[in-house]
Amino acid sequence: MKKSFFLLSAFAMLLIASCQPEEIGNVPSPNDPPVLTANKTAYSVSYEEGTITVPVDANYPSIKVSISSDASSWLSYKETKAETKADMKSYKVVLAYKANLIATARSGKATITLAAQSLEVTVSQAAAIPEISISETSWTANPRGVSFPVAVTTNDEYTVTAPSWASYDKTTGNVTVQLNGSGAKRECEMVFACNADPNVKATLAISQKAANVDPELINILSVGDSYVDSTANYLYQVLTSLGYTKIRMVNIPLDGKTLAEADALLNGSGKVPVHAIINGVPGVDSLLTVDILSPDDWDAIVLQPAFDFAGDYDETSINSIVGLIRTYCEFTPVFWNMTWAYKKGATAAGFKSYGSDQAAMYTSIANVASLVAQNTEFAGVIPVGTLVQNLRTSYVEENVLVDDSNLSVNIGRLGAAYMMAQYLTGKNPMTAASPFLPKLRYDPDCIPAIQEAYANAVKNPFEVTEATQYPPYVLSVPEADAKALIEAAGFKFEEYVAAPFVVMHYGFYNSQNGSYLTSSVFKGSKDDNMDKYAATHIIPKSEIPNGSLIVVTSGYQYRPEGWVTLSTKNETRPGNVSTPVVEVNNEWWGTFTYRAFNLSKTSGAPSAAEMKAIGTKFGIYLPKTAVNNGLQDYENGEWKW
Repeated sequence: MKKSFFLLSAFAMLLIASCQPEEIGNVPSPNDPPVLTANKTAYSVSYEEGTITVPVDANYPSIKVSISSDASSWLSYKETKAETKADMKSYKVVLAYKANLIATARSGKATITLAAQSLEVTVSQAAAIPEISISETSWTANPRGVSFPVAVTTNDEYTVTAPSWASYDKTTGNVTVQLNGSGAKRECEMVFACNADPNVKATLAISQKAANVDPELINILSVGDSYVDSTANYLYQVLTSLGYTKIRMVNIPLDGKTLAEADALLNGSGKVPVHAIINGVPGVDSLLTVDILSPDDWDAIVLQPAFDFAGDYDETSINSIVGLIRTYCEFTPVFWNMTWAYKKGATAAGFKSYGSDQAAMYTSIANVASLVAQNTEFAGVIPVGTLVQNLRTSYVEENVLVDDSNLSVNIGRLGAAYMMAQYLTGKNPMTAASPFLPKLRYDPDCIPAIQEAYANAVKNPFEVTEATQYPPYVLSVPEADAKALIEAAGFKFEEYVAAPFVVMHYGFYNSQNGSYLTSSVFKGSKDDNMDKYAATHIIPKSEIPNGSLIVVTSGYQYRPEGWVTLSTKNETRPGNVSTPVVEVNNEWWGTFTYRAFNLSKTSGAPSAAEMKAIGTKFGIYLPKTAVNNGLQDYENGEWKW
């Protein structure tokens, strides 16, 4: 058994020995010191990727290779190949390098070690051929200045050269072009050049027209319904109050046209009508659209839809019209002028498409305006329609219009002009050193009403904000005088409470003409007869119940105008009343459901002081029993208006 095991072991040893590789040359003994040499330790390579072979002589095969950390991203050890010599072994250490993508030469080190012996091999790689490109090669800059992104792609450090009015920020990647106030068009080339070879460069061509920097010059073009003329009725004077002395205002009226029809006309080959005011001188002409737009000297362009279609959103036509404008006026700010709603009770066909509902019409108009506001081509929406609706919640009520649709002269048109000037110039005309006010007589209380409606419209342009000062003052006969008159008429003064009302000075109703002030400072009327009158707001039947008392003091009178509906025009008018106390009953109301009172002296016109105090010569007294039954917003002795 032992003999067999011994034979098997010897056979295995012989088999293993026959499988070992043949050693050629002298094999060093374990006591020989390590030897490591190389004839070449510095190599220069091109910028393209490749490998180099470093011949190394060594007497031991235990060779190791390491790469310096600063070159490890592009230089690496690949392999070692062995070759045989007489008394030593020769090795080929293969190093690999990646392509150099930057236009800067680089070098790295590979360290070859054998025990305590080491060799340092330096690999120097040539720089890549410099390249540079930019994402924009030309740009037409906004005359008022602009900042826009330009991406630079390069394999080198680079330098940017430009004139003083244009610059490039390498951190943000933005080109900034400053306001061109030179008065002339200017052009430049912004050059991006490689540092390794300045002849390798990319060029951005910039052109910029001159901006209007004349503080006294402004050019405004409006396109739309002729109501824009009404909106801008006082705009010239308001702009003058802001310091502008060279004013050009042009309107292309497109009365009664849908936006699609307006688009077809503007983009057509025919001439369009033009209404102009140049330095205060009005004129009418007919021009091609291209001739109006192509000078590209407008400081602002205003679009206003036709009155009856202001609540219809036609995005396609809007974009087409704006596209036409941008063909010639690339940088001119474009504004949307928000139209207003018809007067309550208006009979116009266009009003019927909104169910003859003023609130519904306003909501549609506001919805369209809010959609337009989301279009980045528009610089803003001018909320004239909201200004008008806000004024309707004040004591002005429907007197913001002169009729069913046109803005009243001294309220509506004045407020609209203020609003347009604010948006077109960025300046608040109501805080100007000398704010414009019409030369025609006006109720001074309308100015606070406009100011509040104006401020609320700017803050909330697409929703109605109720007036907080409605009414601006509550007037009535002084208590002692009222008590004497009421008790002299056989009534108990303590059983009544004075109802609030407002007074609009210098104006009166004529129910044969409708339910708006026939002649008043609101309309800018020049009728001398209105000097004699003031008028209350219109009051519905529910607010003057039967049993109420109408009181007027000696020397004064009132005409109790009345209407069946707000759209009704009467064939006759009630007469003036100077009776100190009149009790309201069914006969007094008759078929009317609304009343308003014209106040005047029984003889002659009141002085300015008397006009101011005319509201204290008249009173409406409601029975407390009716008030307590909820017919009025009255609580704890105060009216909740």
